Amino acid sequence: MDELAAFRTRAPGMPYAHPTVEHYIPLFITLGAAAHPDRSVRTTVEGYTVGFSKRSFQTAV
Repeated sequence: MDELAAFRTRAPGMPYAHPTVEHYIPLFITLGAAAHPDRSVRTTVEGYTVGFSKRSFQTAV
């Protein structure tokens, strides 16, 4: 969680890939609402098509 929260300093390419954080911040809300925050996150959908990437993850398994 600390690494994710330090995205501005730990991911120097972030401002170029995502100039605003409206798509990144919901990750923190989701992790905060997780039933079992100590469990690992499972990726359920992942893909890339026509220049767009997508990822869906599950926190309560």
